[in-house]
Amino acid sequence: MPGKDRWLLIYWSPFILIVVIFVWRKIILEINRIEISDTGIIFTNLLTRRKLELKKSEVIGFKDTFQYGYKILLIDQSGKVIAKIHEDYYKDFKGLVDNLGVGYMGRIPTIWDRFFGD
Repeated sequence: MPGKDRWLLIYWSPFILIVVIFVWRKIILEINRIEISDTGIIFTNLLTRRKLELKKSEVIGFKDTFQYGYKILLIDQSGKVIAKIHEDYYKDFKGLVDNLGVGYMGRIPTIWDRFFGD
């Protein structure tokens, strides 16, 4: 049976490697320090040190979703998502949206909502 184990390892190793890379990429690239000021928000990636500064005037609203954990998505004038804020990295969503002065634009449905939704 040692040959069977080796073939199992050969077939499943690439799949496991891809899953691990995908998960680590999501974790590493979306860990941000969030600073709120009177003029807007500054996102600083803890690993790459890249900064994204959003002015209050750029954000018109937010949507929420529950994909890979609860998060809110900040929306700009063209309807595009300009920032994602995960609950794991930032807990005071109410204070954030109050400071920005933006309104709720709805929920983005998940696959579970499509199956078990209203």
